[in-house]
Amino acid sequence: MTTRPHAEPALHRPLTKLYELQSTPARVWYWPEPTGQTAEQARRLVRALLTRWHLHELAQDAMTVVSELVGNVIRHAPGPMLLAVSRQDETEGGRTAVALYDTSPMRPIPRTPGENGGFGLTVITALASSWGTTPIPTGGKKVWAVIGAGSPCAVPDLPLNP
Repeated sequence: MTTRPHAEPALHRPLTKLYELQSTPARVWYWPEPTGQTAEQARRLVRALLTRWHLHELAQDAMTVVSELVGNVIRHAPGPMLLAVSRQDETEGGRTAVALYDTSPMRPIPRTPGENGGFGLTVITALASSWGTTPIPTGGKKVWAVIGAGSPCAVPDLPLNP
């Protein structure tokens, strides 16, 4: 008897798009309903992409930042989520930008780390050369972080719905 691998429901698989933004390569994934497995999926996608872009040295920090951002979306902003990863031209050094778009207008507020959490933005601040939040015109926000040294990367402005 042969068994077939369990197929993940299509609802939980991200929709992937490739954008060229002013000569800045970017990959974008969309989850209509992020779940507890979304952070793991996002980490794997970011690691594979940064490896393809020869930015291996940034992968661990970028995966950690993305994991924290995805966790914040799942806890505080239920609804669709979009993850964008872009990179600066290789001639300008190794850096990448990650951005999570969600439907909540509430900006993340740093908390004092303790038993009930509060470590996410502390971790992001420690690993990113810069980070911030920008409202998006269609509602919601973009939370972005730049990983690596040098001038800022382009962080794409995208609509939440693909």
